[in-house]
Amino acid sequence: MLSDEQLDVLSGALVPLYQHLESWVIADVARRIRDTLKYTRTAELEVKALQALGYSPAQIRARVMKLLRADKEYQKQVEENTLQYKREVAELLKQIDGQAMTAEKDVMETAASMAWENDLSLWDAAGADLKENKELSQITKAMQRQTQGDLQNITRTTGFRTGAGIEPVRDTYRRELDKAVVKLTSGAATQRQCVQDAVRELAQSGLRTIDYDSGRSYQIDTAVRMCVNTAAGQLAAQVSNANILENDVTLVRVSEHWGARDKGTGVQNHKEWQGKVYSIDGKQHPEEEKRIRMEITDLQDATGYSVQESSGAVDGLHGVNCRHNHYAWFEGISELPKPDPEPGSREINGKTYSYYDMTQGMRRRERELRALKREREALDTLGENSKDIRAKIRQKTKEYNQFCDACGLRPKLERTRVEGKSTDLTKTEAWKEYKNAGKSIEKPIRLGDLYNVEINRSARNANISAKDILAVKHTIAELSREYQFRLDEIEIGNYTDEEHLNVPMLARVTDNSGELRRILVLNNANAMWSDSAYRKDIFDGYFFAGHSVEEFTEHELAHFITYEGCDTMKACEVLDEKIKPMYTNGISRYAWMSKDGSETIAEAFVKKRQGRKINDEANRLLELYVEVWRK
Repeated sequence: MLSDEQLDVLSGALVPLYQHLESWVIADVARRIRDTLKYTRTAELEVKALQALGYSPAQIRARVMKLLRADKEYQKQVEENTLQYKREVAELLKQIDGQAMTAEKDVMETAASMAWENDLSLWDAAGADLKENKELSQITKAMQRQTQGDLQNITRTTGFRTGAGIEPVRDTYRRELDKAVVKLTSGAATQRQCVQDAVRELAQSGLRTIDYDSGRSYQIDTAVRMCVNTAAGQLAAQVSNANILENDVTLVRVSEHWGARDKGTGVQNHKEWQGKVYSIDGKQHPEEEKRIRMEITDLQDATGYSVQESSGAVDGLHGVNCRHNHYAWFEGISELPKPDPEPGSREINGKTYSYYDMTQGMRRRERELRALKREREALDTLGENSKDIRAKIRQKTKEYNQFCDACGLRPKLERTRVEGKSTDLTKTEAWKEYKNAGKSIEKPIRLGDLYNVEINRSARNANISAKDILAVKHTIAELSREYQFRLDEIEIGNYTDEEHLNVPMLARVTDNSGELRRILVLNNANAMWSDSAYRKDIFDGYFFAGHSVEEFTEHELAHFITYEGCDTMKACEVLDEKIKPMYTNGISRYAWMSKDGSETIAEAFVKKRQGRKINDEANRLLELYVEVWRK
């Protein structure tokens, strides 16, 4: 199985490649139109003369078009640009396909590894022994081949939306030139206005691809995201299936999420069948039904999906763009998660929004922002003034954030991103996030006696992005390779009391019936997670030693390392009393104002890892309480 965070970073990894294709086409078409229209100067003079004589736009267009058709130099430019454009588009499509095939293999391998590790963690938590999955390699290769075909279909059916439908991308230059010439020859627009109109219209449409089965068209970045999301989900399902069948498990549970499809009946209505336990062997399980207080029915009957065949209905479980998982349910052992009800409707600006309506409102605003950013990129490439577009982007971004805030939902700024400047994926934020995810997200991390770090989302409407969670988990993974320490849970919670409101993270130790539980708290209520300006002030300032999410995490983990030798709450209290007066100056303003030796140690730990000098007293404290736990 794969988590929502994993699916987000996996499905976004290849998007910049196709955004580059989109940006290149828009800018190249506009440039060619601008260059071609330079040869229409005579026609423009004729337009002005005919306007002065009182000719109608239709009469002017007819006479000037006749003039252009007779202009050999103009016709030569049109033909040369048409051939060059088609040749270069074909070459770029071939290049994009090749790079996508290579990157897609990497993404599918990572998805398979993540799914396997997640299953391993699940089975381990249930005290079950998961046998080695001998089919993992074959499953991954089969899904790679399927996804490669799907991605090639996207580029083969790509084009821009017009009044007549989707025009193939290879014909875009000629079609947009014809539209520009009509405007020019009727006196409706100048050369510059024609170029700017072409940029705006292409950016608003976005490069699109057609799904011939449904007849719908999707923006190409959305289509790629859906393609990889579907493939990764189906691959994770097949990994789970192999594990389930190899180990004779007969029950599964289907995950649940907010905003599940609530249309149609039967397998089409995902909201009806999500979150339940199902049988895959056709047998009755009365004792388990009694234990979990839930009727157990057949998985394929309810969801359209067969574990034995690893296939299902296109609109059911693991169908197109389905984000649900299924996973092994251990009879007599597994427990249902705590209820997490979907938020109710909200009234925003006089209109009532359901949770689904809110998410659709977010998607629409994200598309609008991407369109404006495509227009900005094209204008910048052409050397045109993009000041007005930049102002619109700032205003739209503000409106998007305000809408998300009114909905109580975290803005997904990664979905407003346009990274179209290069075909080098390694230079994009999306690929970097994906690579970081492959290192640490949701994978088992051995910390002392701990096998995996549990995430407890007590704050479901989290302001904390998937990227920040990845940064936290990656830092845990890195430090666990260097130091011995225990960590039982990452809690995402809202701490609004006076003591904690201004704290983005904190290390907590609780006494659970005599056993210590170590919890890293990410305080969702703190503005650092949601306010970019506030975050910048913190990271760029001098109050704290840390200047990033990773370094703030290092600070909190230093507390756990310091108290690693304490097995009881009493032992923690004794050590705390001993360390508290050992604070020293010269580490950070925060450490000095805290007047607490443990904060001096944590801040010094961060500063030393940055390669910065710390005083002898701080070095001595690190040697005594931190370095003793180095592996």
